[in-house]
Amino acid sequence: MPEYLELSADASARVQRVVNTEAPVATLQSSVELHYAASAWSWDNGLEALREVATRPDCSLATALLIYWNGEAADFFFGCADAKTADEKYFSGAGETFELLRELEDLVVQGFYSPHGIGYDPGDDGGTDLRKGWDDPEMAHPIPPAMVQVTPGPRRNPEIFF
Repeated sequence: MPEYLELSADASARVQRVVNTEAPVATLQSSVELHYAASAWSWDNGLEALREVATRPDCSLATALLIYWNGEAADFFFGCADAKTADEKYFSGAGETFELLRELEDLVVQGFYSPHGIGYDPGDDGGTDLRKGWDDPEMAHPIPPAMVQVTPGPRRNPEIFF
């Protein structure tokens, strides 16, 4: 049986308030809370909260990778080399997602993130391999190998919903 990240009732309540946009990301008190909030965030609620999570010093490498792959990086970068093309090809505002994904790449490659003991595997995100096509030679924007790494440690409990 896999090892899962613990989340107390108080922590769960804080995450719930952030995910429901009833409280700011600043109310989250740990790397684990950031990870659960990022995993449950509806991208339809905008990207600012995800960007705030990703730039906090207590954001784990696992959380940064989770945000990156949940942003459908391989799809974005297969057809687009820049934010303007993303806006034109996909939808108005897609360029903002493109930029967030690029920021995450830069921070991961620069070594901004620490593991914080949180596990994540983009090749097994709830049973789905989100990396599909990441190394395609036709990729308009090549994905750095650092973005496909697996971080060891306990993972998000898939039975915890917000």
